Amino acid sequence: MRRVEGVQREQTVTPADLVIELAEVNGYAVLVLWGSLTVDSATQARAALHKLVLDRAQVLVDVSGLRSAWPPVLALFPSILSASGGWPVARMVLVGADERLRWALGAATVSTAVPVAESSDEAAMLIQRRPALVRRHRAIAPSLKASQVARAMGREVCRDWEIENLALPVTAIAAELVSNAVEHTGGACTLGYMLDRLGMHIAVRDHRPATGAEVSAIRSPAQWGHGLSLVKSLARGWGVTRDHDGKTVWGVVLVS
Repeated sequence: MRRVEGVQREQTVTPADLVIELAEVNGYAVLVLWGSLTVDSATQARAALHKLVLDRAQVLVDVSGLRSAWPPVLALFPSILSASGGWPVARMVLVGADERLRWALGAATVSTAVPVAESSDEAAMLIQRRPALVRRHRAIAPSLKASQVARAMGREVCRDWEIENLALPVTAIAAELVSNAVEHTGGACTLGYMLDRLGMHIAVRDHRPATGAEVSAIRSPAQWGHGLSLVKSLARGWGVTRDHDGKTVWGVVLVS
């Protein structure tokens, strides 16, 4: 197994088909994954990596020893970053991926959110740069202050991602989408922000499935009053997506 240089092992956890080692290299916390990353072993990897990101904030993941990885489980890397607060609070770089794994990471669009480095020196450089795609999400409780929470989070991500010039439309869209979700479902929702080369994406997901008629109504801002009309005027694009246990209403603001 080709290991990233300078790794000093501290602890070993061994699932059935994956060895997980916690280590240190050049002052950075390192999670070493060796073996097969499967649905079962990904559970242990996720738990170990999530804890390490929360404890240390900046983490390198040595994947040079991964013999195989089922493509769908590769999403655990960006999902952990998002759940841990996202850039710049939580940072991660994958190190030592072979050609096959690099291809899989690219095909799954993981490498746009979690940089991939060939060496620990390159990783130390990449971990200081904002990735091409950054995410952050938060559960919003149903309350009279839900829209205020959405606005505060919007200002926070615009500051952290250095797009303060978009704070006004981003916070306004987030507040309206959250307010509508709370008002029309009476339950909690999840507010998510994502920044990529296309722009700033604001999405609010609730757990009340929508009928076709409701989706059509949402797509017609006039039927929902001033709130969604404001969203339509501020967003470059917006819409609603439904699934078996809820729906997501979203808007996109272009980055100038």
